[in-house]
Amino acid sequence: MIKRILASLIILAASISFYLVVEKKFVHGLSNRFINLTARINPQGIDEIIVGKKEGKKWKKWVLKKTKRGWIIDYKYPRPANEKRIEAILKALRDIKGEVRSEKEETLPLFYLTDKQALHIFLKRKHALVAHFLVGKKGPSFGTCFMRLPDSPVVYLVDKDILALFKIFTKDPKFPPEEIFLPLYTDWTVINPDIEHIEKVSVNLKRMGWRLELKGENAVFSYGDLYKKKYTRKEALLFLKKFFPIMSEDIVDPKELKGIKFEGSITVKLSNEKVEKCPLHEERGLDYLLYARRRGFYYLLTKESTDRIINPLKIFSSIQHQAESGSPHQAESRKASDK
Repeated sequence: MIKRILASLIILAASISFYLVVEKKFVHGLSNRFINLTARINPQGIDEIIVGKKEGKKWKKWVLKKTKRGWIIDYKYPRPANEKRIEAILKALRDIKGEVRSEKEETLPLFYLTDKQALHIFLKRKHALVAHFLVGKKGPSFGTCFMRLPDSPVVYLVDKDILALFKIFTKDPKFPPEEIFLPLYTDWTVINPDIEHIEKVSVNLKRMGWRLELKGENAVFSYGDLYKKKYTRKEALLFLKKFFPIMSEDIVDPKELKGIKFEGSITVKLSNEKVEKCPLHEERGLDYLLYARRRGFYYLLTKESTDRIINPLKIFSSIQHQAESGSPHQAESRKASDK
């Protein structure tokens, strides 16, 4: 019994000693010892990103795909993806440089780099695999982590914190949960045109309708058939800066809105003759809800965006109040979900 305990202590001590050696302080300022592990990755050529983790014989995974309607999150049903965040991922995954820290397979658990422990990143182009690497625990210095390539026991300490790209701040590579990944990578914007080039905006709903037309330095706002008022171009632009962007708080499963008619709309005409039209559906109950359909996606608008659509006079009133008080114009403050 004592011999077993001593043997266990010796193994433990050896493991700790080895761990301290391989986790030696990371020195910034890359030298010739560093290897570029992802030099062949061309961000513009990637059309699919898979973030996965093994769970027994199955996989948990997030799939981002580039389609004819832009990048999507392929999860239960397609959702629009935030292209700027995806570009940031691909840029970060390019030119990852690493220093060898271990070449022995038995050390992989120390770095959370076994097939089951690691977070797997797959990059594809036209369904063909371009790159696959495994991400382990965070490194000893800020902005670093451990990584290896498939079918290789060689562990690298790399110069980027890949886990932080997916808001993973734990030491070990956990799989990004739904409540973090979807809010982070979904594009919540419904419509956000170039304000300086807008010539006309019109809203049509069952209960009401309005339009704003800009011509030269003048603008005319009409609410229904009875109300009409002239504004300067400057006032109209202030209105538009408060009105846009129209944002969503949820991406709705198309099956939930099957058979529903989108009888309303927001229409934006730009100076280059381009017209952006967004169909709307009203739902009245305890809460007044507005749904939008655009690019094949179905959105539930935020309360802030809904209020701006059905109460445009409130925006003009706030602009007028600011002008009378002599205070400089400030963009309307909005919740994080409405930015």
